[in-house]
Amino acid sequence: MPTITIDPKMFINEPFITCPKCGEKSYGVLSIYARHYIRRCRECWHDESYKLPPVSRKVIYLDQFSISEMMKSINPLLEKTDKVDPFFRKLFEKLDVLNKLQVIICPESTSHFDESFVSPFYPALKRIYQQLAHNFSFYDPDTIKRFQILEDFNGWIGLQNRPIDVGHILTGTGDLDGWDDRFIISVSLRDQDPNLADELRKTRDQTSDTLIQVFNRWQTEKSKTFEDWYGEERISYGKSLIQLYLNGLLEYDKLVSNKIPLTLNSIGNISSNISVIMSVMQRKRRDQGLTDEEGMKKSIKYMTKKKKKNIPYVRISSMLFASLAREASLGRKKPPTKGMMNDVEAIACYAPYCDAMLIDNECRRLLNQ
Repeated sequence: MPTITIDPKMFINEPFITCPKCGEKSYGVLSIYARHYIRRCRECWHDESYKLPPVSRKVIYLDQFSISEMMKSINPLLEKTDKVDPFFRKLFEKLDVLNKLQVIICPESTSHFDESFVSPFYPALKRIYQQLAHNFSFYDPDTIKRFQILEDFNGWIGLQNRPIDVGHILTGTGDLDGWDDRFIISVSLRDQDPNLADELRKTRDQTSDTLIQVFNRWQTEKSKTFEDWYGEERISYGKSLIQLYLNGLLEYDKLVSNKIPLTLNSIGNISSNISVIMSVMQRKRRDQGLTDEEGMKKSIKYMTKKKKKNIPYVRISSMLFASLAREASLGRKKPPTKGMMNDVEAIACYAPYCDAMLIDNECRRLLNQ
């Protein structure tokens, strides 16, 4: 078995300055901790901590297409560099420099992983988006939706809110207002699942098929307006979540009545995102003195009756789908791409918290409408 020898000096990096204790020019940077950094001498091991000035970074979301094109533009082994618009190589170079200057951050997302993992170039794609993310990632869309719904629900029942900002929806080892360390740590247990790529493709195809069916219906709705579709989407979101919740309750009752042991899959179906939302709503209503039955009725009323103008995800996604519906009714023949649902979810979840987003031309057109 090979032996690995680690010399502690390897963690002390340039730039080296004169050590205040021994006088040797071997006083390098040991580590960076957001608001301060530590220097250590490679000769006498003297170390001290120094404050760092605050940074103010802009948050930029990059869609999967731009990540893919940037990867191909800088990877000569793929032999695709001459087939990619030169814009994307220039884009990567500028983003990489600005990222290292602590001016911007481009957080990774579950969408990046899901769409990259089914690609034959997954390792190269992952390297690109993690380099620009530098240990920052957005929470998954379901979590962000839950935050937004519960924030809106608090206002609806008269509770005070702390507004959601970008700091609430980012996770990772970094500090948005602090300096990055030199290391990028990458660990993902999902990478080890041999069936995951097939499951992701299957889910994407099913979601795409559902959207195409709706698109076909929109093509026949010649008399409707943008406002009609926008209103339908806003109200249907809550109704669909409640249906999922009730289906989960029925599944649980069925398992219990038939004395079927719970499995990880069945627990996952029952304890869905909407189940967590409803549980929190019930607790808040209980704190206000309502019985469980009264609280449940009020929560279901909120989810199924209120149009939820104040939930960013619902408002933005509803507008995007309404724009798509209007195009279909006006004669658009080409159905949405397989990635459209992922694009809508990413834009609707992350746009309220980003300073800029790089998206494809179709989504840009829908947003402009």
